Amino acid sequence: MPLTSPKYFAALAIAIAAMSPHSVFASTTANDAFKQGVVSSKAGDYAQAVERFLQAKKAGKTSAALYHNLGVAYFKQGRYSAALTAFGEASRSEKLASLSYYNMGLVEEKRGNQADAAKWFEKSRNIATTETLRRLAERKLGLRDSAIVPYIVYLEALVGNDSNPQLVDETSNLAVERDGDNFLGTLLYGRYHFGGDAKQGGYISGTGYIRRYADVNDEDATNLGIGVGYIQLLRAWRLDYQLTASQLDIGGDTIQNSINAALNAQYSLPSAYIDTRIALETVNGDDGNGYDYLSGERMQLRMRYNDTFASLRWRVGYELNLNDRNQLITTDSTGAISERFSASPLQHTFSLHASLPLVTNLTAEFSGDYRISRYDEQEIRAGALEAERDDKRWSTQVGVRYQLSRGWSTRLEATHWNNDSNFDAYSYQRNEITLAVSKTFN
Repeated sequence: MPLTSPKYFAALAIAIAAMSPHSVFASTTANDAFKQGVVSSKAGDYAQAVERFLQAKKAGKTSAALYHNLGVAYFKQGRYSAALTAFGEASRSEKLASLSYYNMGLVEEKRGNQADAAKWFEKSRNIATTETLRRLAERKLGLRDSAIVPYIVYLEALVGNDSNPQLVDETSNLAVERDGDNFLGTLLYGRYHFGGDAKQGGYISGTGYIRRYADVNDEDATNLGIGVGYIQLLRAWRLDYQLTASQLDIGGDTIQNSINAALNAQYSLPSAYIDTRIALETVNGDDGNGYDYLSGERMQLRMRYNDTFASLRWRVGYELNLNDRNQLITTDSTGAISERFSASPLQHTFSLHASLPLVTNLTAEFSGDYRISRYDEQEIRAGALEAERDDKRWSTQVGVRYQLSRGWSTRLEATHWNNDSNFDAYSYQRNEITLAVSKTFN
């Protein structure tokens, strides 16, 4: 029987559930109802199977095997939201986690959520307890006989309105208010794997982002990057080592060049996962264009917890940014310092993200973060020594994403930023509305 055969999947799911040990404390009624549900599933009577499994649950049976079989029955009926919830409960068992993740990928695939499906298949592959299950997950991911996907390309075109274009790159702008403007943008990301197997492999990557405003052309932004990396799978860990070089241009002028070395680590739990990032960046601000004050180093530490509740996917995170950059200093005719601005904040960011399927192919998304920035030097204004800069910024983003067809999607989102600073010149609000269409090739 082919590995990708639906009959194989059904047989595998029922067989594993049937072999799972029953609790000696479960009532006879609960066990009998459970056994009857398994018999009904094997006979293809999934409505009867659901009824019996729910009867067993009501009688006190809450094993992972029960939830997994219930998920299979829901799946066969086309009740995908209920199936996702049941498989999510089953995934809390270490023994059934990999199989449950695989089935959750099948559910999202049926619902047309290809990106979400790929995430579940990836999680299943990372902790697969059998060679058969690992190969099933790899085939769903498009892997070729244990080889890593040879390439992936993501292309996005967007249009929108920005109420404060001068903040397109917040680190390089000292003024914070400007009239709004419409913009067009393009994002391109590509990655090609040049070696390895299902556990590890090297790759090269490239990123390009272009934003062009209708009127405020001196704020047009271009950000280009190229990098190399190596992925290693180590039990429940997925390690991604990266080295990236990038350049940022604004208004046709080069603002900065940077080299970034990072380690991204993802740890899979029975029903969730944790991802962390440690990065060190060396920045060279373009002195010829007056941006030498951006030169220096930056360290980033980030940790996020990702989980699901029923069909709701959510994530909470914390990020620490340490900056050690030059200062922007101007002097008067006597050589005395008349102005000094720090570009080296210590930043703490707390974030939340959630996504919820509304109907088939349509997902609602929400993001929010709160960032505290404290700068390391007292500022000098008109020759007078002032306080150290202290900013508090919060932002919210709401939107919807629609999966058009395999690889194609569109999104509409609105974002609001509000920065409160002890210096009025740095306090601002910003709003942005974006409509985007994207395509993933692999």
